[in-house]
Amino acid sequence: MRARARLFVLATALATALTTALTTVLAGGLIPGLGPALPAAAAPAVGGGSAVTPAPGGDSRGPGCDPIDPAACLLPFPNDHYIVADRRTETGRRVAFPVEAMPRSAAGVPIDPAEWNRSDGFSPGSMILTLVPRLDLARTGAAPITDIGASLDRDAPIVLLDLDTGERRPYWAELDANAPEDRRLLIVRPARNLTEGHRYAVALRDLRDAA
Repeated sequence: MRARARLFVLATALATALTTALTTVLAGGLIPGLGPALPAAAAPAVGGGSAVTPAPGGDSRGPGCDPIDPAACLLPFPNDHYIVADRRTETGRRVAFPVEAMPRSAAGVPIDPAEWNRSDGFSPGSMILTLVPRLDLARTGAAPITDIGASLDRDAPIVLLDLDTGERRPYWAELDANAPEDRRLLIVRPARNLTEGHRYAVALRDLRDAA
């Protein structure tokens, strides 16, 4: 089957990423009712090892979530939805995760986003995360790590585009091998660091499942 196509925007600067909490939520099978979705999206890794659950609602209907991806709050990631203007930072922008959108511990306590919210953007080397249910990367023809050049093909199903220059950037794509099959995040890894301070769009098109 062929999936729909979407585009999302992320921004880079000098910060880091929140990948660990997101992958723990999805791989742990703690998000109820994953429905069909097709979008595409990082702060210091979250330690502690405690189980985490998604923000209230577990999807885009929760407060502070980006409606582009109903799979889980904070997806896609990184994401311009969580950036605000701030003249006090070097980039003029700042990460702004609402506490109600953050993953929660088994005790129901949300991760405090205060430290991430000090950052003036997302890491130029961040992996990009989203969930596309039942995605088959081989049938889709997405560029693997063994053929990064294919990511720049005219008909590549995933496009990583610098919105400031119009330049396409190379990457490779994979699914999260540590997650259950129905919760494997699509991971788009830039082949080289993105340019600090630039905005990027990721487009997904003609994606296919295993059917």
